[in-house]
Amino acid sequence: MRLPKHSDKFCGKQSMKICPLEVEVYTPARLTGTALNNYWGHTLDGSGYTLDALGLRTNLVRNLGLTTNTVNIGFDNVGQLTSWSARESGGAWRLNEQLGLIYDPAHNLHSRNNGGLSQVFATDAANQLTNVTRSGTFTMSGATPAPAASITMNGQPAQLYGDDTYAATNLSLANGANSFTNVGQNLYGVRATNLLAVNLPATVSLAYDNNGNLTNDGTRSFGYDCENQLTNVYVSGLWRSDFVYDGLNRRRIEQDYIWSSTSEFMGRFFRLREPA
Repeated sequence: MRLPKHSDKFCGKQSMKICPLEVEVYTPARLTGTALNNYWGHTLDGSGYTLDALGLRTNLVRNLGLTTNTVNIGFDNVGQLTSWSARESGGAWRLNEQLGLIYDPAHNLHSRNNGGLSQVFATDAANQLTNVTRSGTFTMSGATPAPAASITMNGQPAQLYGDDTYAATNLSLANGANSFTNVGQNLYGVRATNLLAVNLPATVSLAYDNNGNLTNDGTRSFGYDCENQLTNVYVSGLWRSDFVYDGLNRRRIEQDYIWSSTSEFMGRFFRLREPA
């Protein structure tokens, strides 16, 4: 164990606070724990680790002062993360931390699962990501600034955790536009509502040029010059940004446009100042 120097005087000028201690714990040459403790030795924020023979962290204990939770972590034979499963101190599963990962023979991520949601990733012969598909139901999580008595997501009760985070699973997803209504209530009956709108397509396809530059991510298109520098980004019918470089490959001009009803680009012009 290594303890930094500690003074029971003041943390700073005109302060009556007692400085907390940062504590690090080691086995020979390996970090097995770290914590921020107050003057009386109570942990305010800390983590403890269990290591395998290769030094990989296979178990994590998160100590947040008033609550703890644990994570079991799995790896394959080449040290790639294959599982992450977290529980509360009372044994309840943390729904947003139930992950499983599978890789292809080239060590590219092939699939990822979290609860009922499955994502599959396809790559080409150059190991470039070309396609992402999803299926199943969604697990949504968040955090509150203070303890909540209850939270619902699209009318479905969320599970509350000791670190003031929460999660709800088995939420249905549409192909494209999705909206989420989160309603939280505290012990005094005060309610707060959060609305979220997000685009979540079921399939995303990506394209590249012969130099390996990304040319389309399913929404935006990207253009490049002969030096593989990004020269334009656009979404057809919505907006476009153009970039111009000087002879030293420094970006000097940016032009941003929006699409008008006459199908012409109307926009602003920016010129960068000469460096001092």
